[in-house]
Amino acid sequence: MTPESQAKIDTAIDEWLYFQKLPEEWHGFSLKRNRALQDEIYDLFGYSHPVFHRHVLVYYHDETQEYKLRERVGTLEFCNIECIARDLDSFERLLQDNLEKILLGMIHFQPETVSSMLTEKKITTWNYESILPPTIEGFERFIQPKQPLRITNGSYVIIDYENFNKNSNMAIYYNIYRDDFFCEAHVNGTEKIFYQFDSHLLEDLEEKIQHNLISCLHEIANSADFQRHD
Repeated sequence: MTPESQAKIDTAIDEWLYFQKLPEEWHGFSLKRNRALQDEIYDLFGYSHPVFHRHVLVYYHDETQEYKLRERVGTLEFCNIECIARDLDSFERLLQDNLEKILLGMIHFQPETVSSMLTEKKITTWNYESILPPTIEGFERFIQPKQPLRITNGSYVIIDYENFNKNSNMAIYYNIYRDDFFCEAHVNGTEKIFYQFDSHLLEDLEEKIQHNLISCLHEIANSADFQRHD
């Protein structure tokens, strides 16, 4: 993004009446006005709930020349495809229709967001407590199968273990289009894929969790420590 483009966006946001009227506190979230530019992504403002580790960020994507919104839940980040527009007037209408619902959905589980395919797969009624402890290897169970998180491209996060002190996590997803389970992790912010959990059947996933969960979380924790001291 050129300095001229950045200055133009700054002026547009500063003069935007919708932005000026946003509440400082909204359903437990605090308005954050910090702006940050990284490559083609210019973060403009957002709402943050540090206790629940939930955030929403409004940004301008210079490559596509669009205003967008992304959600951050723990260390997971994804773009909300319902809030994308090329001009502020259109973007404002989208935010008016969706922003408050997004904030509420972040702190209150909404069963209506869950596809019937997860129910048919018996994910939401899975008796997982014996193989997914609340805490393990310094990680805490942050997202669990009975309350999956819908993200993008037909994927749901059904399990997420977080170590916030090490900025690291391990998440298992279910994709309704491919009908499969897969695992992605972040080691101090760097993405890592674990193929040990790839499955099509819940019974197979359960067996692979029993064999691999501890070792994979242990590997993530050690790698995060190594990166910090490298």
